[in-house]
Amino acid sequence: MAELLALLVLGFLVIVQSALVRQVTLLQGSADVVMLMVAAWALQRSVRRSWVWVVVAALMVGYLSAVPWAVWLLGYSGVGALAAFLRRKGWEAPILGLFLVTVAGTLLVQGLTWSALRLVGTPIPLWTAFRRVMLPSILLNLLLVIPIYALASDLAAWVFPEPLEL
Repeated sequence: MAELLALLVLGFLVIVQSALVRQVTLLQGSADVVMLMVAAWALQRSVRRSWVWVVVAALMVGYLSAVPWAVWLLGYSGVGALAAFLRRKGWEAPILGLFLVTVAGTLLVQGLTWSALRLVGTPIPLWTAFRRVMLPSILLNLLLVIPIYALASDLAAWVFPEPLEL
């Protein structure tokens, strides 16, 4: 059930991201709601196979992006792994963990994107990319953390309901 839900939810978020969210920019940075959803889903205590969401998200975003899909797979895998690590270690406040994963994940995904663009010959200086793309993207992602976390926790509670105690 959760795997089918991944197709629907991530498909919807990829459409929203490509059509709406990418139009809202701060300098040249924009939010990545798909990455936020992957991180928020992986932080849910009841979720066990968050790697399926990572692969589905990477394939969907990679299909639409001019950046090689391996960048998205590596980036989203790192985000999912960090979120799952925090969940396994028993992070007491998952929303704070999501803030940490958001900052680290944005830097990871944007850094991998910068590296891939650098390899194909796009000469963007690192400091310029950091100031004009990465930092604004972190800020925009942090603005969307709470709504995405609420969506992920509601979906997880719906897919994996808690057993009733008598």
